[in-house]
Amino acid sequence: MIKAIKQNQIVALAFLLPALTKFLILPSQIINFSGKYAYLVVLILFCLEALLAYFIFKMIEKAGKTSFFTLLKARCGVLITKVITIIFGLYFIIKALMLILDTNNLFNYSFYNNFSPYFFIFGLFVLLFYTVNLKLKTFARSFEVFVLPFAISITIVVVLSLMGANILNSLPIIEQGWLNMITSGFKSIFWFGDFIILFLFIGRVKIIKNFTKKATISYCASSLLVILFIFNFYNTYSVTTSTHTLAIADLLNMVSASSVLNKIDWLIVFIWSIVLIFGICFYAYVAATFLKQTVNKKYEKIVTFFSLILLIIMLLIINFNTNILVNFLTGNFVYVLLALQYILPIILIILLTKVLRRKKQSD
Repeated sequence: MIKAIKQNQIVALAFLLPALTKFLILPSQIINFSGKYAYLVVLILFCLEALLAYFIFKMIEKAGKTSFFTLLKARCGVLITKVITIIFGLYFIIKALMLILDTNNLFNYSFYNNFSPYFFIFGLFVLLFYTVNLKLKTFARSFEVFVLPFAISITIVVVLSLMGANILNSLPIIEQGWLNMITSGFKSIFWFGDFIILFLFIGRVKIIKNFTKKATISYCASSLLVILFIFNFYNTYSVTTSTHTLAIADLLNMVSASSVLNKIDWLIVFIWSIVLIFGICFYAYVAATFLKQTVNKKYEKIVTFFSLILLIIMLLIINFNTNILVNFLTGNFVYVLLALQYILPIILIILLTKVLRRKKQSD
């Protein structure tokens, strides 16, 4: 019997998802494309994602014990379900890959200048081979553990980002070429789309009261903090912002002039490092969970092992070079990401909502 996940654990996840991958390389990338309008791009994307997350929360609330994969097979058939789960599985392997590179870069910047990536990766993959075989319930408990220190650290970072910000850098609000600058920012959509993970929790949550409302507020609150951070980040560094590729570390390093702030600096970086490692483990687990749906139960461990080997191979191919992956993800592959992150989820939400309505009528 699959144990139900608590409602509050998903509310905690709803806060973690929008912000987890947004405070390192994303600000420099999106500001490089959109300049002072970067925060508007993030606002538009988060409005869309919050709406889609809302509909998924409603599905979680109404699905009872019927899982996402059961609903998908009932509506699309086994073959289409396997294709979709393979697509999502590979997508989250790339997500995990980017998180690994971000975390390795953060370690090099904040802790050890000559930190060997191979040493880091060896220790990380020992951990991953254990965590990808855990239960979803185990990760759900961890959401509650990490959300409070994560939320406090984000809030502190956003407040600190005000210290060096000059709002005049964002003026004038409208200038020639503003529309092209905003549309260019959508090249950074890879760092969004994390709401797709919520599909996995359909049929797994014990609903008590006001679930959709609480989860949506949590999602929006986290999104707002990201928007404020990117706005302040640009107003702090202005035209040089795109050179600061580890946003949270760069900003904390700048404002840690006093001894008190210096201690806060190290504490926040430490918290973020732990949360990022947890994020890598969770994204690798999500990738393996999607890919396991393509095989019989007895082959699931083989597929899980294969997903981690694929992650290692991809790391070795790019040789831990973040720029190679970033250039690929912000190039023509953006059109694939647009379909994968938004068009496909919208179609799935429409189709599965219809299945749930029919199920409710038949019951």
